[in-house]
Amino acid sequence: MPATGPFTCLSPHSDDAALSCGGTLALLAATGRPAHIITVFAGPAPPPEQLSPLARQLHHDWGDLPDPIAHRRREDACALKVLGCTGTWWSYRDAIYRHPAYDSPEHLFAPPADEGPLQDRLYRRCAALRGEILLFPLAVGGHVDHRLLFRAGWRLAQAGRPVAFYEDLPYAAWGEGPVGRLAELPAPLHPQTVEVEAGWPAKIAAVSCYSSQLSSLSHDGLTVFQGLERYASSIVPGGYGERIWHLAEERWI
Repeated sequence: MPATGPFTCLSPHSDDAALSCGGTLALLAATGRPAHIITVFAGPAPPPEQLSPLARQLHHDWGDLPDPIAHRRREDACALKVLGCTGTWWSYRDAIYRHPAYDSPEHLFAPPADEGPLQDRLYRRCAALRGEILLFPLAVGGHVDHRLLFRAGWRLAQAGRPVAFYEDLPYAAWGEGPVGRLAELPAPLHPQTVEVEAGWPAKIAAVSCYSSQLSSLSHDGLTVFQGLERYASSIVPGGYGERIWHLAEERWI
């Protein structure tokens, strides 16, 4: 049966929750169950002279903002208001600032480097979120920050905590959906489709808040909005859907 407790959504970066499950979050808020979104890798960027070439390129793609992380937090606050959610920003640094191994797109979308201490801290901090129904990224697309957060969620799910995993968008829309990612997991997950047509306008308005990211989220000639719409309508033909995954055959939404 669907649970009635509060939801906390763990978002690796400032746009992931809105992109991936914004329709679901908007629906929860509309029914009096607003979620709390924690943006995990939202720590400050290092000084410009310490940026890697990849980080400098991404800063350029984002418009060479004076303080890109502060700007992204403001975008996030705009999206949270649209979705009817509250938010918290944790101070862990994005992978592009955190570890020299993540020096190219190929290494950024690959198994994480040896970051055992960080992985343990993330798990302990997420485990301390008592009494919450937790939504974690499935890590479709393979971004290292998504993978690290998924690992924390997986450990909690195996320990019996009420955890569900959302499909990372737009990555799922760019490829084969979650098929490849699900095949990597050590145990099967069970899908739940959420019809989000009523929450779709709020999701699109929330994604629109991330103006610094929109150009980098286009793919194969499609804007991010076109990609999201095409994928959502493939989940619920004639409407819009998002999908979450459970370790047990339970439903919490």
